[in-house]
Amino acid sequence: MPYDAKRVDAAKSQRYQSPCDPSQRIDFWIEADVPKYLYRYMERQFADDLIGKGRIRFGTLFEYRHADASKLTEAQRDEFEGTHTFTGKGVVNGNEVPMVAPIVSYDCWMLCLSEVYDETLIHERVFGKADCIVKIEAARFFEQLSRALVLFSDAASLRKVQYLKESDYQVSGLDLAKPEEVPFVAIVKPWREDYVRQREWRLTFDPRAGFSSQPRDRAVALPCLVDIPRSGPGVPPQAMERVFKKVNKLQHRFITAPAIRGACSIAFHRD
Repeated sequence: MPYDAKRVDAAKSQRYQSPCDPSQRIDFWIEADVPKYLYRYMERQFADDLIGKGRIRFGTLFEYRHADASKLTEAQRDEFEGTHTFTGKGVVNGNEVPMVAPIVSYDCWMLCLSEVYDETLIHERVFGKADCIVKIEAARFFEQLSRALVLFSDAASLRKVQYLKESDYQVSGLDLAKPEEVPFVAIVKPWREDYVRQREWRLTFDPRAGFSSQPRDRAVALPCLVDIPRSGPGVPPQAMERVFKKVNKLQHRFITAPAIRGACSIAFHRD
């Protein structure tokens, strides 16, 4: 199905202020139909850290593009992560024109969860060395993590990944001058069976202004003429090269938030 902007815009918004410094606040969005429970596929040692200490590793959106092949499976790695090209009719300077719109998300911290409990994903090593499924009370977990990250992030979201087929990248009337109309490509993936079966939800955390020199816009949109060549489901190479020069990459972070422990439990462990 086509990219659904209304689904993203309808997410519920909340705000949390740091009790130590009221000027430090984080706005976080949760999609209205988030399941009560989501699942994370992990190695047992890291699951024990999460449940016992509230310690968890946050990766980054960009690391899934360039990660060492020995660390990620084919179902996890995506060289076009956070980059997608939409085609069709767009609005430039008030005029509707044919358009190819490569859109590149800026980097953000990210935690991937799944709405499906499926032991075969463990047995088939879809998530590599993961031997454990952790059951997570989604809304409670996300809210407590947002509170723990208030000093590092000022915007967070819990949203369902949208899997798009080639025909779904067609848009009409997209005005790239309006940030609210630019698709949130950090939650967009190409329709591929090994991606789709994961039924993924993503927690994303934007770096706080001042913590990073990264621009505050979530994405760069490049309106182009329709004769620009495509490169898979992602951005044409020449456009990607130009944009990446403007984009700062983040480092992964380990977060300890004891309050999240009560929202997690081990649902399955392979002996």
